[in-house]
Amino acid sequence: MAYLTNKPITNLFSQRMGLKIVGKSFKKGISSALRNRLWNCYCNYFFDQNTHRKLAINYNYNTYMSELTSVIIDKIMKETIKEYNISFQVERIVGFYFKCKWHEIFDIIELSYDVSNNLKEKMKCFTTDINICLKEENSIYGFVNGKFLEMTSQEEIDSIVSAIDSGYQTAEMHLSAAVTQLSKRNGDPVENYRQSIDESINAVVGICKRITGKDTKQAELSDALKSIMGTLQTKYGKKLHKSFKQAIGNLYGYASDEEAIRHEGQVSPDLLYADAKFILVICSALVNYLIALDGEYHFKQ
Repeated sequence: MAYLTNKPITNLFSQRMGLKIVGKSFKKGISSALRNRLWNCYCNYFFDQNTHRKLAINYNYNTYMSELTSVIIDKIMKETIKEYNISFQVERIVGFYFKCKWHEIFDIIELSYDVSNNLKEKMKCFTTDINICLKEENSIYGFVNGKFLEMTSQEEIDSIVSAIDSGYQTAEMHLSAAVTQLSKRNGDPVENYRQSIDESINAVVGICKRITGKDTKQAELSDALKSIMGTLQTKYGKKLHKSFKQAIGNLYGYASDEEAIRHEGQVSPDLLYADAKFILVICSALVNYLIALDGEYHFKQ
């Protein structure tokens, strides 16, 4: 029960959106159909023993379920854990789920993902299926790296998830951090957005360094992009259109002008959630593009 006793639970959806503090319903809710479908998906991955054994073969089901149900009852439901009987615990969660506020459903899903984060294959499949439910029920939210974010389209979600799941550790690390910063609602929101943008751009820098094999201490986005473009043209004969190169270069300019986003204390006070999300989506798309070229041209790994 290490997760239950030792790890503080912060930055869940309800807390980030201020819904727990305000104590009133939020205008962006979910339909009863989406509530039901999220439950069906959740049960398939977390309460179905066969699915667990298939995707988490090295984890004892009873031990896993005991920790998962206990942490939900303690951290989300805030009720006493009367007995460590899995069936009884599940029944209590079922009763809570279909009576709780919509944003608490998101909390349950995020917390369950967090508890199960080391089960990579299981959570990857779970993320895909949750996003299918959200898309088909016309939700404004997407599920990315264990966090619910307001998104404009499924394509945005797919781009971010694909880059995080690309198998490149540097992309996963920086883009995961960008998602976490973007999802925060505590502290200075503008600083959270700045840090999210910084992490997004660092993901592109990291991929450029990985592909070209150049790892300088002064690696900035402009240098990294020049290096990758040079490698494309001189070594592999891949020429990028002038306008395309200029567009990518402008990404560096956006991060480094007089209102420098990437430098603490110099950030524009007008920075918005939409700005940080835009850079996250663009950088994820660029990471995916470079990784695709890496595969096609067999760059140095």
